[in-house]
Amino acid sequence: MWSRYLACPKWFANEDIDKIRELMDLAVKRTSDVINIPFEKVRSNIFLPVDGKLRIPNGCHFHMDWPLELNVDITFGTGSAGRAYKNRLINKAIRLGNSWGVSGLPGAQLNKIHPDLQWILSFPIFNPDNGGIIGVMTIDGLTNPPITAAKRETPKIQALIKELEIHARAMAVQLCKLETGGF
Repeated sequence: MWSRYLACPKWFANEDIDKIRELMDLAVKRTSDVINIPFEKVRSNIFLPVDGKLRIPNGCHFHMDWPLELNVDITFGTGSAGRAYKNRLINKAIRLGNSWGVSGLPGAQLNKIHPDLQWILSFPIFNPDNGGIIGVMTIDGLTNPPITAAKRETPKIQALIKELEIHARAMAVQLCKLETGGF
């Protein structure tokens, strides 16, 4: 599986990182515009399976400036990204106090995430050729969540989620045609 090499910077061409970051930038801008929060408070990344865990490949993140977060290892089925990967469904996680509910991470990994992180939308990335799952794209925020457990998603948020699904599909296409290999 090529994802093992994607996490290694010597195998990940700068041109590939630029294309991936461009897609993340567009998703972050759109999310910021729709939910009306500062652009710099919305972030994005991709997680790819490497050695049995989901990891963020070097350079495959946008607005993530908390260094510990870039080394998070997510077990399939845990955390928002792990649940999206295992269940092959969009996962929405909202922090309530110090709890992430069913989308929580074990303590050592939880301690790596940005202390201001409040919400996460995780989108499975499917291989467009065979439908297999190749990773997860997340959009998250360091602000109040656009959705809450008490408040249903508005039509505007539902439309945003549909748009972000399109971004995840575009990410899949990009990952499958990388200069450094692809899936």
